[in-house]
Amino acid sequence: MMQRNEIFTKIYDMISHGHILTAFNRLDFIAASMHDMASRDELSKLRETYHWMLEYMSKGIADPGRMKIYASIKCQCYQIADALKEAKNTVESHDYVYTQKQYVGNDMSTSWDIRSVIDEIESHNANRGLTDFIDKNMQSGKSLEEAHRYEMNSMRMFNYFWLFGGEAGEIESIMNNELIGIDDKCLLVSAMTLYLMRRFDQKKAILLTSLCERHEEEISERALVGLLPLIAKYADRFDAMPEWRDRLSATFDSKGMKSAVKRVIMQYARTNETEELVKQMTAERLPEMRKLSDDMKKEDIRSFVSDDHEEMNPVWQEKLEKSGLADKLKRYSDLQMEGSDVYMSTFAMLKTFPFFSTAVNWFRPYNPDMSYIRGLFNGESESVMKEFFDAIMDTGSMCDSDRYSFSLSLMQMPASQRKTIADAFAMEKKQELELRKDDEILAKTRKAERVSNSYIQNLYRFYRLFPSKDAFESPFLYSLTLQNGVIAELAAFDDDDKIEIGEYCFSKGFYETAFGLFNSLKNAVQSLEYYQKLGYCKQKVGDMVEAIGFYKQAEVIEPNDVWTIMRLAYCYRKTSEMKLAAEYYAKAEALQPNKPAISFKKALCLLECGDEEEALAIFFRLDYETSGDVKLWRLIAMTSLGLGKFDQAARYVQKIMDSKVVEWEDYVIEAYVKWTADDVAGVVSSLKTAKKLAKNVRRLIEDRMEADKNTLLKAGLDIKLIPLLIDAAVKE
Repeated sequence: MMQRNEIFTKIYDMISHGHILTAFNRLDFIAASMHDMASRDELSKLRETYHWMLEYMSKGIADPGRMKIYASIKCQCYQIADALKEAKNTVESHDYVYTQKQYVGNDMSTSWDIRSVIDEIESHNANRGLTDFIDKNMQSGKSLEEAHRYEMNSMRMFNYFWLFGGEAGEIESIMNNELIGIDDKCLLVSAMTLYLMRRFDQKKAILLTSLCERHEEEISERALVGLLPLIAKYADRFDAMPEWRDRLSATFDSKGMKSAVKRVIMQYARTNETEELVKQMTAERLPEMRKLSDDMKKEDIRSFVSDDHEEMNPVWQEKLEKSGLADKLKRYSDLQMEGSDVYMSTFAMLKTFPFFSTAVNWFRPYNPDMSYIRGLFNGESESVMKEFFDAIMDTGSMCDSDRYSFSLSLMQMPASQRKTIADAFAMEKKQELELRKDDEILAKTRKAERVSNSYIQNLYRFYRLFPSKDAFESPFLYSLTLQNGVIAELAAFDDDDKIEIGEYCFSKGFYETAFGLFNSLKNAVQSLEYYQKLGYCKQKVGDMVEAIGFYKQAEVIEPNDVWTIMRLAYCYRKTSEMKLAAEYYAKAEALQPNKPAISFKKALCLLECGDEEEALAIFFRLDYETSGDVKLWRLIAMTSLGLGKFDQAARYVQKIMDSKVVEWEDYVIEAYVKWTADDVAGVVSSLKTAKKLAKNVRRLIEDRMEADKNTLLKAGLDIKLIPLLIDAAVKE
């Protein structure tokens, strides 16, 4: 049976493609099954309006307002579908969103309403100074009690607006209320975004769009980060919602908005490398660092420290360089400086604190007054707390969620230990600030960029790590498509903008996105580099035929460019056009005659084409030039077998056996040579030795012998004996 959300997806497609009559029928059926008479009445009125519009059109009656009416009908169809979907899920779904909606709804009916919550938040902010003064001088604990109360109300406000939506007017009123703090306004932006990702509301979408123009970066950047995936998600509704489109056009025309949109698009795109960074950290860097640490501990401790106990011993640096870890750590540091999410793996393990069990806390701006962490330096001087707070807030690569993780983990430590860590952290940040003074890249980094990047990292953690994350549609589903369609049109991206985003995506390995941008250029300079990059993008996504087409255009511009020629050879090889691949490797070889790797690849292609004699000649030449290579000897042995040159094959098998790098496959080749000499016992013996060295014995040997069937046939061997020979070798 089709899932309820899939049913509504079908209906949205019907509306989008103009199948309005069918959409009416489906919606009416659902409304009737839910006994929703209000929706049925709305549909009946819409159906009648649509009927008369079609009637007038069929009679050829001119109506200048026809398309406006049509857009309005589509808009109302979307709204009815949204309302029915939400109502149906509220009753039937057991997802986190709807269980929370039921729980909060029950709590509201007995304990609070949104107006009283807002009043209490206003009162808390108005009286906060007095409460802190009383608590500081009388140690009443009143400020902590008030903090708990405020946080509860803050959570209630967030829950109300992300679960029930509220009215756009009341949200706007709160955003303009001077007694509501910036942190709560930030939470409100996030709540509104979560709601809109689940259920569209044009008035809220218009409000969120207008918030992108606020002068407070904390609000405007959150709004923009939330807005872009919403535009991508609801792009097919634009024609039906002219008011929102007009608001978007006005906002995107405002000063600096284009550059802000480009920046956020690239920050979203960057999240696609986060999983790879996590893998690298967990699978490569951390084990290598532990191994290096263990190796260094084995050394005499006296050799690690110089006589004056100040300079780092060169032994450390030498070990670091030899391990290759230094280069990896430098790249890791460079990525951090660029804004990449290098801390995801570090802090993912610290999201199990009770603090993160509620959705609201994943979106909170970092605040040391939060009751969970306000006792972090209880009893210490205010300056210590201030230095730590300044340091942690200045860490641009650490998002709010990670700041809370760090602070909560410190709370688990003894006071003396956490003070030491905090002091060291603050000192390190001071040194970093000194280094930053002359750093041109960091000097140009604006607050808005840090805010948007941090917020995107917050979102990424929520949608990747929150226990009930599957109940939410992630905005990161659109992370590599934001530069397309409506957003590009609204931001009026020209070729330079597309090149900037395209080059960024290309540098990060997002080749499909980069190709789309490069290929959409209206006035592209059709240069060698242009076609090479188009070809390379297609090659990297596995479309070799398209890649060849672009590389051929690059070849027309510069026939002797070795890079292009090598790419063409590679693509022809991948499409099994070995003859053409060999020809292109020959071209490259003529341009760069002293490159054994090119000759080797050409020989492999010739071998695949059936030109064993020429391939063998190249293998012999390479063997002479490289003074012996076991890989070449294996190829020479196998090629010689196929050509019936059994003595030659035997000589090269012996050379392999005399080397120090004998592998299980070499004993299979030895078995072939013995087979040509009718030494069946020797064949079984060699296969038994291969069995001892191989891991997945039968499968590996079977696969290898299956792959070599053509060569064995050319050698005149009876391949029907292969199963018997294998069984004889692997039996106990």
